Amino acid sequence: MGAGGDAVPQDEDVVRARVDPSVTSIPTNAFWGRKKLAEVELCEGLVEIGTDSFRWCDRSITKINIPNSLRRINDYAFAGSLRTPICLHDCIESIGEFALAGCIFTNFRVPLFITVIPDGMLYNCKLMFSLELSENIREIRYAAFQNCSCLRNVAIPPNAILGDDIFIEMTDLQRLFGSEARIIRELRHRFDGLPIHKLVYYQSYYDGVLQKVIDAMNTRSIQSRTLRSKLDPTGNHQDCLGMTPLHILACSSVHDLELYRVIVEKYPTNLITEDRWGALPLLYAFWGAAPNEIIHFLVECYESLYPGYVFNWTMMVETMGQCDTPKERIEILLCVREIHFPEQPLDWEYLLNEFAQPSNFHRSDYTFNGAPFRERMQFLFICGMSDRVEALPFKFGVITSQT
Repeated sequence: MGAGGDAVPQDEDVVRARVDPSVTSIPTNAFWGRKKLAEVELCEGLVEIGTDSFRWCDRSITKINIPNSLRRINDYAFAGSLRTPICLHDCIESIGEFALAGCIFTNFRVPLFITVIPDGMLYNCKLMFSLELSENIREIRYAAFQNCSCLRNVAIPPNAILGDDIFIEMTDLQRLFGSEARIIRELRHRFDGLPIHKLVYYQSYYDGVLQKVIDAMNTRSIQSRTLRSKLDPTGNHQDCLGMTPLHILACSSVHDLELYRVIVEKYPTNLITEDRWGALPLLYAFWGAAPNEIIHFLVECYESLYPGYVFNWTMMVETMGQCDTPKERIEILLCVREIHFPEQPLDWEYLLNEFAQPSNFHRSDYTFNGAPFRERMQFLFICGMSDRVEALPFKFGVITSQT
C-alpha cells in the first residue's frame, strides 16, 4: 500500500500486506473483509489507522506490528480481525469505538494516556482473562467490556465515570458476584488496604515499581527505643477475586523476574494460594504466555519450596481449553508437567469427554464448527491416547512464549 492508499490490494485472497513508510494514515475500509489476511507490516511514520481499516477480516490476522509513530486507532479499525496479542505503546492518544471488538486477546494493557475508554472498545473479546487499566482513566463508556466472559484480573479506577452495560455477560466475574452492580462495587475497592497488590497491578505504568514494592513490604513499627522493619502481612492476603500479588503479577502484560523473586522470597505461600476460581499463579503464567524464564523460575520455586505439592493439571488444561487458548500454550503446560511432575495425575478421559460436549463451548461458540475446535480436539486426542507428552515435537528448553 503506497501513499494516498492508491495501491490497496483489491484481491480478497491477499495474505500479506505491507503499508509503505510514506503512508501516514490508512484510509477508511482499506482492508475491510480480507478474510485471508494473516500478516500486516506497518512502518514507522504511520500516525493513524482509519475507521474500518481492518474490519471483518474473520480473525485472520496472526502477525501485526504497532509502530512507535502511531497515535490514533479509529472506530472499528480492527473489529473482528485480530487473532494475536498486540502491545499498544503509551504514545497512542486515542482509540475509537469498537476498535478492538471481537478480537482474540488473553491479556491486554490500555495505554497510559488513554483517559476515556470508548463505547465497545473491547466488546466481545471473549478470551481475554486479564485487563490492565491505568489510574488515569476517568470514564468507561457503554459496553466497553461487555461479553468478555473469561475476564478475571481487572480493577476499576475508583473515580472513573461508568456507562451502561460495561460488565454484562461477564461469565467468570458473575460466578463470583452475581450482579453487574456488585461487580462494579467490588472492583472499585479491590485494592483497599492492599498496597502491594495495587502496586503490582499498576506496575506496567510506572517506573521504579520494584523499589516501591520493597518499601511497601517493610512497614515501620515503634518498639522500645528503635524503629524496626516489619513485613507487611497484607502481601499474603487475598483480594476480592482471591488473588495474591503473585497471581496479579502472573496475569500481567509485563514480567519483571526480580519482582517475582522479591514476592516469592517474602510471601512464599502465594505460590500455593488458590484464587476464587481455584487457580494458582502458575496457571496464569501459562495462560498469558509469560516468558520462559518466568515459567522456569516458578517451577523451580515449587520444586524447592513445596516439593510435595500436587497441581490440578486437569483443571488447568480445561480452563485454558475452554477459553480457546492457543494450543502452543497448552503444550508448554503439558511439557512442564511431563518433565518436572511426571507422576502427577491428569484425567484425559474427563477432558476428552468434556471438550466433546457442544454445551461446554458457550464461551467460544464462534469456533465450535471451525478449524480451531477440530485442531484442539485432535491435539487432546493425541495427548490423551499416549498419555506421554514426549511424543510431541517440542522440548521445554527450546520453546518460545510467542503465539
